Amino acid sequence: MERKQVEELKEFLQEKIYTLIYVDFANPKNVMVSHQIDDFSFLDLEHFAKFYVFNDNFMRVYSRKGPKHFDYYEIKKEDFEADYDEKIFFVDYSQYQKLHMRIGKINGMSAMQYLYFE
Repeated sequence: MERKQVEELKEFLQEKIYTLIYVDFANPKNVMVSHQIDDFSFLDLEHFAKFYVFNDNFMRVYSRKGPKHFDYYEIKKEDFEADYDEKIFFVDYSQYQKLHMRIGKINGMSAMQYLYFE
């Protein structure tokens, strides 16, 4: 991300409490989980492969598409059709063990939303 985009993300993250997951397949640290954007350096935010921002009601997933280009998509709780499930997945990175997820359909297509770690 460029510096302006990082500042916009920081401003967005001040509105509510979110969990952040940073993934960089070229970095030995690979995956970092935090609740504070300031835990990530500007260099981290320039070189991620995926960056997840989520809470119980909302998820935004950033994906790198080139050296200075990325895009993102958003999923909101209200986007899901009424028959969604909430599942727990066990993960083996960071201090967290369980990732709670919402799984269901949005406009007839399968979708998932990260909710929180336990």
